[in-house]
Amino acid sequence: MTDDRLIYMTGNGRIAASFLNGNYYEIYGPPYSSPSLFSSRFGEGVAAGSPRCIGRAPVWQVPLTDASGGHGTVTDFAAAELPVLVRRFSWTGDRPLEMTLCGAAGQLEYMLPYVHPAGLGGGAEHFADVGAPVLIKSKRGNYVYNDYPLPFPQFFVVRAAGDVNVERCGEFDLRFRVTGEACITLTGGPDYPDVCANYQELLESTAAGGELTEKLLADVYSHWERIFERVTCLKELPPELPCRESLIEAIEAAVIGILVQQGAEGGVLAGHPFHLGYVRDQYGVAEGLISLGLVPEARKVLGFYADIFRKCGKILNAQGIGVPGLFHFAENDASEITGYLRLQFFRYLDVSGDKAFLEDNTDFLRWLFERQAGTMRAGELPFNGDETYIACGLLGRDAVSDGSAEATLLFIRSGKRLADFLDEQGAPQYETERIRALTDEAERGFSAHFIRDGRYCVNDPDTSDLFMEPWRYGVCMACGYFGWTQLTRERSYLCPHCLAAGKVRVKIDRPVSLPSSLLMPAYLGADLPEIRDSVVNEITRMLAEFDCTGHAYSVPEGRINVGYDYGLLLCNMLHYGIPGAERIYRRILAMRDGVGMYSETYIEGRPTGTRFRPWETAINVDALLKFARSRRG
Repeated sequence: MTDDRLIYMTGNGRIAASFLNGNYYEIYGPPYSSPSLFSSRFGEGVAAGSPRCIGRAPVWQVPLTDASGGHGTVTDFAAAELPVLVRRFSWTGDRPLEMTLCGAAGQLEYMLPYVHPAGLGGGAEHFADVGAPVLIKSKRGNYVYNDYPLPFPQFFVVRAAGDVNVERCGEFDLRFRVTGEACITLTGGPDYPDVCANYQELLESTAAGGELTEKLLADVYSHWERIFERVTCLKELPPELPCRESLIEAIEAAVIGILVQQGAEGGVLAGHPFHLGYVRDQYGVAEGLISLGLVPEARKVLGFYADIFRKCGKILNAQGIGVPGLFHFAENDASEITGYLRLQFFRYLDVSGDKAFLEDNTDFLRWLFERQAGTMRAGELPFNGDETYIACGLLGRDAVSDGSAEATLLFIRSGKRLADFLDEQGAPQYETERIRALTDEAERGFSAHFIRDGRYCVNDPDTSDLFMEPWRYGVCMACGYFGWTQLTRERSYLCPHCLAAGKVRVKIDRPVSLPSSLLMPAYLGADLPEIRDSVVNEITRMLAEFDCTGHAYSVPEGRINVGYDYGLLLCNMLHYGIPGAERIYRRILAMRDGVGMYSETYIEGRPTGTRFRPWETAINVDALLKFARSRRG
């Protein structure tokens, strides 16, 4: 079956692009948290084949054909360090290969012939031999996500060289007709002086005739070779491991797929549509990086948050990568992500021994705890409004004000680690006693809140009234509008539009057991003795379902899985010593898409939702490596 939504990406921390069917799907950067201003399309009759990664680097090649028998390839990559995207065409045919670079008209301000500043290498005549570079400027205030504006314009230079004709075919569109070997580069700034300097540096890697030299591509391979030298897990795989070559391919795809989405500042995108660094996603990403052996990259994620905290004094649901002060917030932002981030610091400490890094951020760790503790009511904490099961629609928005098992477990686990760490730092006894008193309170009541008739439930609706405030900035429970909402008599939050229309929506109170959620405690190292039997019983049921039907769904009625379900299932089987883990290991390997990555969700085993996801990929590959390491003994 053809996968017509197969997304793949390239990037270098400063500029990135996603691709679909051989075309640019989105281009963003610098910085990574910026709107997509360009896409591309091939001419009528051009068909693109399946992409393949050329070597161990984000260099992608796609075969192209047209109706007249023309054939060739397009190869895409980002420069090793410069914010430059490169497209190399090789084409043979009676008709030229046509590609249009489409600018986002409503978001761009002008497109002009590029004249290089005299102080950086001469005037326009200096470039007569390399085609006609074009300067493009975006408008200030374009939305990065939702209604969050980028506070500055961006500048780009587009250049074509080789066997190619270029013409302007719209206000912000450029049509390229390739007749042989050609190269198109897009250089970013973000500012005008930046783009001029970056373009000048690109020219220094260019031959006199204007064709891109092999040095630029060689630099990319050298850069990624140095990265893969640090992927220590590749050296640890037992020779007799089942599907060993497939696992190596999965590891290599994960390294590339995650790192092309890590901005220069350390934050990692949550997939191609989400140009922000999300706290929850990056916990799993950091765990995956650690498992791969890329501990410095995991530290960069933490450094990204510490830097934002120093500059802005807060951390919310998602933060701008390269745009300090840009935040995406959701309901109850203090309840869950604060625990994930605190736990992430201690996981880094466990593998690195870098106590000095945590000591430098002790004030940040304390702030995270106080933020989270402030959301606790009756020994439990509420949901974050962008929490995975809610965001993916597996759990209704009625649960946002319910007690959250996951947020509460994170509070317990990361709070205890913080108390132990502060003891080592010589903190006042009253401080650590207070932390332990609060975590003990949450732990004592956990079973009563979240174990119902022997089943582990993700939510506790009995205490939801304790978490309800008169006003909430978030998602309207009637229409999905995002903004200010008001609590109604029916215990739902509605926006001004729905209130004015007289809409009524009654909150549904229902404890929900999601297989995916009960697998999370062991993965986080936060499983409590009192939930072990419930979790193991559910895993036994899931495995029986898997053996019978070939699937173990998070939502059986919708035949839906979260993208990391099988990864968490494998982690739990290894953690609890449940036999038969190899069949789940093989399933995870088989779930990879055509470019080796994992998706946000799956329906009947087919990838859906956001593709090329770092979070799901990192968790699944981490689980595969845990299985491999279990075979070493």
